[in-house]
Amino acid sequence: MKQALCQVEKKIFRIQTAALVDVNSFEKNSKIVRIDDFCREIEDFRSHTCEVMIKEYEAIVPLLGKIESVVAQSETKSHTVLKEMYHFVEMECYNALVQCIVGGMSNLQYILNLSKPLNHTFINKQHHIIL
Repeated sequence: MKQALCQVEKKIFRIQTAALVDVNSFEKNSKIVRIDDFCREIEDFRSHTCEVMIKEYEAIVPLLGKIESVVAQSETKSHTVLKEMYHFVEMECYNALVQCIVGGMSNLQYILNLSKPLNHTFINKQHHIIL
């Protein structure tokens, strides 16, 4: 049971510390990046990271089932005896996601403030981006 709790904690930590925006790829690149390429690279990296985060999150449920089977001798994954633990884990997952998103926004802001410029596209008066 202790091992399952540690694994849940590690998975939540991996979600919390996942990088949604890759700063390194933009720091290493010395050339000006087109805005459409910039957006595509950001989105591809974010999408891959989210897939990994989903796998981590989905792996938590079986671990909670193991804990329930030991503590309550049932496998409902919703036993009332463990209601507080389930709520705690849900809140920890939520907080981890929030911290991950805040970190991603911070990384994006850092990239946008790098000394090398992005090749910004012209935005006309109707706010359409012209590439």
